[in-house]
Amino acid sequence: MMKKGPTYIRNTGLSLIQPNDGRELLLEKMRGKLAGASVVHLEAAEKRRVTARKTAFGWGWRIAIAMAVALGNLAYIVSRPDAPAKAAEKHVAKLSAPSAALDANDQALYWTYALYDFDQLKSRYGVSSTAIVDAEYAKERLRALVPKVDARTRFIIDRMTPKAGSK
Repeated sequence: MMKKGPTYIRNTGLSLIQPNDGRELLLEKMRGKLAGASVVHLEAAEKRRVTARKTAFGWGWRIAIAMAVALGNLAYIVSRPDAPAKAAEKHVAKLSAPSAALDANDQALYWTYALYDFDQLKSRYGVSSTAIVDAEYAKERLRALVPKVDARTRFIIDRMTPKAGSK
């Protein structure tokens, strides 16, 4: 036969040594039975509902949708490889030739700035910041004008032109 200890040890409500957590849980369960669904059960049901809603549209579906969008974009780009280039060609302004009223020195500086210092070209000649420079055409025009320029302009051109061995 087991020896029974003092009654205050078995009764957790009266003991100062044992925690009272079990008593609070028992009271919450009893209140829930009397009044309907308890707060604990309502919270658990809400958590289950939210979890079910989150898993209904899980990672598998998200990845599948992202892959479908990526494949659609890839198919569109592959089927029309020249479309972006044509669109850019139509909407971008090319650098126009300098005015014929300018002398050879100013025309040579215009093409030099077009090749090597676009900010200077914008500030001195009022060129649009979105203009596209055809480098080969600009070099060809500059080569044709260099024999006609004076020493001061040639110095500016030589100072801005990169040397053959440097990058």
